[in-house]
Amino acid sequence: MQRLKKVCLFILGIVFIPVILGKFLSWIVRCEDYRGINFFELVFFLIYVIFPFLYRGKVKEKIPNKYLFYLLLYLPFVVFFVWMYL
Repeated sequence: MQRLKKVCLFILGIVFIPVILGKFLSWIVRCEDYRGINFFELVFFLIYVIFPFLYRGKVKEKIPNKYLFYLLLYLPFVVFFVWMYL
């Protein structure tokens, strides 16, 4: 059951997170072709793969909330995307 939950969350994440971030940031930087969706699909997959390697040991002690750590991992990519299109 736990494996099915992880698969469902991955599918929901890859469908909704890049679309929401991409459209919102494309709207902010006035980019009309929604390039951010493809960019954030790649970022989502990259963060999904490296998260277990980064979120352990001292990092887990200093940042006990894993969703905050996800936010911290996304933040440089958001700044990079906005910087590229402004």
